Amino acid sequence: MTNIEILLITLVLYIISIYISYKFYHQLFMLTSILWLIPLTLIDNNIVKVFSVIMLLTHIIIPLSNNLDGGDDFD
Repeated sequence: MTNIEILLITLVLYIISIYISYKFYHQLFMLTSILWLIPLTLIDNNIVKVFSVIMLLTHIIIPLSNNLDGGDDFD
């Protein structure tokens, strides 16, 4: 498999996981951050690596901040 094929499969998995976390269990949103490790390890472009790290941290911080204030921004 080429890098592009792996990235396309990752994109499909990302879209599915975002839908499932929005529809059923909101804490699953943190697990979607694991998918951002794939472009971080496969692509040698520094811009893609910086974007992947930012998105990885964002996908961890958003569900944690929702638990701290007691509200749920998804609903």
